[in-house]
Amino acid sequence: MGTVATAVDRRFKATVFEVGLLGMSIHIRTSPHPWAQGVRGEKGDKLEEFLQGIEPLDAGHYVGRLAPTVLLFQSARMDPGVPDKDAQGFFDAASEPKQLKWYDTGHEVLDIAAISDRARFLSAQLHLPPIEPILKEKIGVK
Repeated sequence: MGTVATAVDRRFKATVFEVGLLGMSIHIRTSPHPWAQGVRGEKGDKLEEFLQGIEPLDAGHYVGRLAPTVLLFQSARMDPGVPDKDAQGFFDAASEPKQLKWYDTGHEVLDIAAISDRARFLSAQLHLPPIEPILKEKIGVK
């Protein structure tokens, strides 16, 4: 949804995507993840109709048209639902300027390196005060 919001609302100067993929319809159709399998089972013979309904909102339709918004992609090497190739495909399809960072974490990209990278990126792109003093205070470094 962040991709659609960034494409539609041109006020975004910077956007961070955490564990993104080209589309929820693709994910539901192809992922071996139990959640996607559950959706497929739940929808049964209505699956194709459901996927056709959500397909227009797939990020792949929008991610290549986000310039000049600066993009940071944070991908997780241990995500059971988003394979590395899917995250890489999402990044590859995106417009410039962009950067990709990988983390040894699961779907919730909550490790301190990822949080710090997000904060630094947004601080720099949005011309906010330096984030370093806040980060140092949070981890008890003087």
